[in-house]
Amino acid sequence: MKVLSESFKGPFDLSILGLGYEQRASQRYDLEKENLGKILALGYITHNDVHQYQNNKSNFESGNTDIFEGTDIEVRKKLQEWLNDYCEEINKPVKVLIDITVFSRARLAALLYTLIKVLPKDSVVTISYEISQFVSAPSGLSPIKVVGDIIPELSGSIGDLTKPTSLILGLGYEDGKAIGLANYIDSEYNFALLPIGLDERFDKLVIKNNQALLNEMPKSRIIKYRLDQPYNTYLDMRDLIKATLVYSAPLIAPLGPKILTAIGVLISIEFGETLPVWRVSSEYEEIPIDRKASGNTLNLSVKI
Repeated sequence: MKVLSESFKGPFDLSILGLGYEQRASQRYDLEKENLGKILALGYITHNDVHQYQNNKSNFESGNTDIFEGTDIEVRKKLQEWLNDYCEEINKPVKVLIDITVFSRARLAALLYTLIKVLPKDSVVTISYEISQFVSAPSGLSPIKVVGDIIPELSGSIGDLTKPTSLILGLGYEDGKAIGLANYIDSEYNFALLPIGLDERFDKLVIKNNQALLNEMPKSRIIKYRLDQPYNTYLDMRDLIKATLVYSAPLIAPLGPKILTAIGVLISIEFGETLPVWRVSSEYEEIPIDRKASGNTLNLSVKI
């Protein structure tokens, strides 16, 4: 597996899209459906009656799109069957797009992992993410219901028990979530990945809602990354993990923009699935927020 410095722009043979309640869920479909090849739209059995969910579903139904709604386990099984049927039919490498914009972190990790393990050698997977227009952070502390591995396959290995933990923590703009995880892990070393986006209002909120954590950390362990440069972020994150492996056991917790979660999943797979990738989730207790696309799309491609 190799992450490519230049992302593949299409045309694609297959595309996996998220069916969700945010308006930006159908952005990629609306702009270039002719470029997406055979499409599978994967939806949910919760929050499917709020905001733009039914409009997005109708939009997908108007085209030649396969739609499947289910739990994370059911959706993953559906994707594997869908891929197997297609790949057996053509028996050659394929170009696949996965739009992670409205997938939960657990779902995007499971689907990305499945693509990398199931697709034929030399296939190319392009990860796509639509940056949203600015919306304020939820007020108050975000409820935390689940803390642990993002999917069982990426729970990591026990490794050297004499080594302390290095927490590689992506920062989002939810109040209290990052510092809550840092306190829970109680790691020897904490490294914060601080996103620099295209709207400084997001950036200011990230800093404001993580100020207590940032105040406790040496500046050398606060690493800024450009949201619009995912390949560079991949290189920087991989180098950081290589460095911390010398003296510790890294644990990746990619809060913040979902593209960082995808990068964390790729790096864990690249390191033989020995690096744990964790998530912090409120499950379905957060209030659904409709987010519109900003018009900025992030892409990162990997060759299997």
